[in-house]
Amino acid sequence: MKKLPVISAELKEAVKTVLAAKAYTETIRPVIMEIKQAILSGNVYMISDEWTKHPAHPIEARRITNDEDAYLMSYEDSNAYITLLHKAYLTKGFTVPDWGYCPLLMAENIEREALRNMVNLSANIAKYSGLDDLDQLYYSVKTIKKYEELIMGMVLTTIPKSELTAEKILNAA
Repeated sequence: MKKLPVISAELKEAVKTVLAAKAYTETIRPVIMEIKQAILSGNVYMISDEWTKHPAHPIEARRITNDEDAYLMSYEDSNAYITLLHKAYLTKGFTVPDWGYCPLLMAENIEREALRNMVNLSANIAKYSGLDDLDQLYYSVKTIKKYEELIMGMVLTTIPKSELTAEKILNAA
C-alpha cells in the first residue's frame, strides 16, 4: 500500500494565498466593472473604421457599450478611455504601476500565479495519483479547475478553522 502524500506547510500557505487572491479578485471585480460601464455610458466611443471597413470581416458601425468590445475602438478613443479608467482607478484608491494597467487584470494575474504555485507545491500529491507531468493539467481549463478543487479541498481539511478567517488569510498572503 502506498504511503499517503504529506501536505507541507508551504502547500497550506499556498492554498491560503489562492483563497486570498480569489477573494480580492472577486471583491474588486464589481467595482472595476462599474467604473468601466460608467465611462462607457458617459462617453461615445464608436467602433473604428478599421473594423467597420475590414475587407474580410466588416463589423457594423455602432456605439461601444461593453468593455469586451473596447478593442474595437480607434487608437484615439482607446487612449481617451484608458486615461479615464486610470483616473477613476486612482480616485477609487487602487494602486497601479502605470497608465494602462487594470487592477482587475492585475488581480487575476496574481490569482493565476498563486494557483500555479499551489499546483507546483502539490507535485507529491499529483505523483501519488499517477500524474507525473504537472503541465498536463493546463491542457484543459476543466482539468485544472477540477485539480484546483481537489487540492484545495484536501488541504483545507488540514488547516484549523481558526486560521481560515478572512483577516488571517489576507495577512498570510
